Amino acid sequence: RYKKASPITQSHLKQALFASSFSTFIFIDINILIWFTGGYATLISLLALEGYFMLIVPLFLIVGILAFVKAVTGKNFKYPLIGRMVKVVDEAVQEETGLDS
Repeated sequence: RYKKASPITQSHLKQALFASSFSTFIFIDINILIWFTGGYATLISLLALEGYFMLIVPLFLIVGILAFVKAVTGKNFKYPLIGRMVKVVDEAVQEETGLDS
């Protein structure tokens, strides 16, 4: 299905997958930090998790909603930082495999 999708759909899917993976990576890192600093009953864990859920999650959510609105209307959307990273990765993969766009 992915290969048959339009280029706009492929772009949206790549960026959404990368964004959700990045958010999950941040969450796992916070939990590892909590684990090494004394567990969930510490002030560090409270601040880290509150910061994640009050700052990082809404940022990803707002950008995701904007991307969804653009996708529904059939317009392309580049996530602010993730769009550039996905482009660099795509170019590196194409260069490595010898595929031309």
